[in-house]
Amino acid sequence: MKRATHPKDIWLKVYFRAVTTCALSISILLTPWSTAFAVDKLKQSKQKLRQVQEEIGATSKKIKEKKATERSALQRLDALNLNISKNNSQLQQQSEALEALEKEIAATQKNAALYAEILQRTRQDVEKRLRALYTTGEVGALRLFFSDASPAVIAENTEFLQRITLHDKALVFEYRKQVENLEAGRKELEEQKKRYTATLSQQKEQKQRLEAAKREQAALIDEIRRDSSMLENLLTDLNERSRAMKELIDSLEQRSRIFVPSGSFASLKGTLNWPSSGALRSGFGVHKHKQFGSQVKTNGLEIVAMPGTPIKAIWQGKVVFAAPFKGYGNMLILDHGDKYYSLYANVAALKYRTGDIVKTQEIIATAGFEGADNYYFEIRHQGAPLNPAQWLAPRSY
Repeated sequence: MKRATHPKDIWLKVYFRAVTTCALSISILLTPWSTAFAVDKLKQSKQKLRQVQEEIGATSKKIKEKKATERSALQRLDALNLNISKNNSQLQQQSEALEALEKEIAATQKNAALYAEILQRTRQDVEKRLRALYTTGEVGALRLFFSDASPAVIAENTEFLQRITLHDKALVFEYRKQVENLEAGRKELEEQKKRYTATLSQQKEQKQRLEAAKREQAALIDEIRRDSSMLENLLTDLNERSRAMKELIDSLEQRSRIFVPSGSFASLKGTLNWPSSGALRSGFGVHKHKQFGSQVKTNGLEIVAMPGTPIKAIWQGKVVFAAPFKGYGNMLILDHGDKYYSLYANVAALKYRTGDIVKTQEIIATAGFEGADNYYFEIRHQGAPLNPAQWLAPRSY
């Protein structure tokens, strides 16, 4: 016999059918939102991957430029070594010439002294003969005329005295001329020595300049090689970041999240609280790398913060990522709804886990990753980076 259906059982069946239908409807309604979030997150990650790949290309190009600069520097160093070798050869030749010149000056001075001594002795002999002739005077001449000698002998003796006198005069003149010539030659040699000495001094100064340039060039080559090594390490790091980002994309393709805020993030532009106090170390946009000189694009802000400084959520949101990430240290990403996100990287400690809901100005992390005195902050919309300075409230520091 069939048991009659109790009214209470009928009511329960209707209730369960209604609940099932409602749950199915909610699931159907939420599916587009979840799919949209996943697509948006995937787009954001792919955008970051493209940026990392662009950095890889730029770094590879910079490495090639450094190598070319190194080759050019080595060529200049070779040229400097060649000039130094030539300068050393010229210095050697100049030193040898100066040494020979000094010997020649010494010989000239010795000859001049010798001729001066001979001239002095000759002058003394001439003076003695002249005094003797003067003393004898007419008496000597009369003695010759009234002597027993024949006229021929007298004439011969007179001529002999005249020849001696002329010879003495000529000898004195010749020695005097020789001494004057030697003195003039010595002066010319001294002038030449001065010129040689000045040239030698200039060549020594040139050698010092070349040696200094050589040291500078060698230091430049060492610096280029250090930079090249660091760039190659940077390239390796960028490749690892690219691989890690690819893995994150693969993971995001399997996940979907949604957050519906109580308000509009877009309406708060220019009024949002800063995540912490502290000056800016690096702003948004393209900057020149302080060490390598290459152009580096920054998608966010580098904010100075001493280790332990609390970092706060700029607005309410849902944690969609909270874990260490290659190249970004400990990283936390908040979903603020309407495809707006804020990112906090290189932080020391994460206070929330993926899936947690946080309120505005709640502490989500602390600064001091690996002892650093700064952290990294971004704001994104639909995967594209926004300039945080245009969204945060103005401040004087």
